[in-house]
Amino acid sequence: MTLPELAEPCALLRVSVGKQRRRYLGKQKHAKRIVGGSERYAEEVRIRNFIKGVEPLPPVKECEVMDYVRKLKLDDLTDDRAAHLTSPYSLHAHIMREVLEELTENICASVQNCEWNKPTERREWDMDFRFLHEWWLSLRTLPYREEPNGHYPPLIPWSERGKEAENQLLADVALKIRQSKSPLYLLHLDHINLTPEQTNVLLLDGVFRNNNSGVETFSAQFCNIGPASLLVILLILNHATQLEPQVENLHLAYNWIDASCVNMLTTLLPLTSITRLSLRGNRFGGGDVGLFQEFLMGGCMFLEELDLGYTSLSAPEVYQLIRTIPLLGQLRVLLLDGVPVPEGKAASLLRAIQLSQLIKVSLIAIPACSSDSYLGRVAEACRKHWTGRSGKGSGWYSRGSGSFFEAFDNRASTFFRPRDRSALPPGYRPFTTNDPSLHPWSRRLGTPTDGTREGGWFTSPCPASQG
Repeated sequence: MTLPELAEPCALLRVSVGKQRRRYLGKQKHAKRIVGGSERYAEEVRIRNFIKGVEPLPPVKECEVMDYVRKLKLDDLTDDRAAHLTSPYSLHAHIMREVLEELTENICASVQNCEWNKPTERREWDMDFRFLHEWWLSLRTLPYREEPNGHYPPLIPWSERGKEAENQLLADVALKIRQSKSPLYLLHLDHINLTPEQTNVLLLDGVFRNNNSGVETFSAQFCNIGPASLLVILLILNHATQLEPQVENLHLAYNWIDASCVNMLTTLLPLTSITRLSLRGNRFGGGDVGLFQEFLMGGCMFLEELDLGYTSLSAPEVYQLIRTIPLLGQLRVLLLDGVPVPEGKAASLLRAIQLSQLIKVSLIAIPACSSDSYLGRVAEACRKHWTGRSGKGSGWYSRGSGSFFEAFDNRASTFFRPRDRSALPPGYRPFTTNDPSLHPWSRRLGTPTDGTREGGWFTSPCPASQG
């Protein structure tokens, strides 16, 4: 078997090839005539047409796979190749751990060889509140009739949007993070295409090169993150467990994470320091139920909060999720908004919640679980878990209440409002920003405004309170 055949996955045979890869053999010439002489597709057609053969395929040479990963460039790491490298049905599945370790070394070494990673220092960012403690960087463009006053200009003007401008922006942001002496606890990006190479530069050349940053939350929404970029993120976070800071909250809502990423998450997620994961709005689900069960039992074993809202879970996967909920001893918050729970499984879901340790469950937009009596029983079960069976405080979640991702989304929602995005209250506007962490309304979340930290959030003191 040649190297390109190992690198390229087969969209039609992702399951059957792995399960019966030692049982079939075909005639190469016959397959080539069918596909017009294409060697790669000839192998796929050969396997598909002669899947019941008895003669085994030639063994995979481990050195070829390792050599391919060692020479792989991040520009060539497509979503299909990333999914194939981490697929349990691939022919190199027995050496997957070694393959991922080799790929991690390749990723760490490729930062210095990135051609476009030539940052320039931007002095105008020194007095920009968007780059203080919590970085909220958005490239979303909102329509307006007149030029807004008292607001920072967009990070990239609309007329200059493009891949080169985005590359330069991320290189400059990585430099700013690397040189920053003030604490950085949260990094949020949205509406920017995060390719594997861009992700590598941002994290390895920025976040994890500043030991004083203390990043606890990495959020990337609407960033077109697929299997390739997700693989880079997970490998870097795995590598970063030996470094500082430790990223604990991973918010990847509304991207292109699908069923091909299930085994990737199962394998790599427990090796990171992630305790809260959000896959909201992704096409996650609809694949192999067995792999999804392994994801719940293996990949989510250390998670305290899991957001699967508005994903593409199939009915069998929902059944498996309900059966697994009582077994997730570390899980405290589960968000299932918009998940299609069948009416016949609503009672089973309630029973699973009662047997679990969940203190927060969100079931918005689920018709089978929308009655007041049902939601009341769910809330009562969570309340019992909160106070403990003996009536005393549980102590586990004493640092805050509710869902981290719900508070995060509420906090970030003001970022998209075209008006009233000042850092200070109306009437006191020497500085302006679109940083939602400095809004007075953040006090309603129980967040102190005296520069302290509580519940995983950090807020700078509001200058308005000083005068």
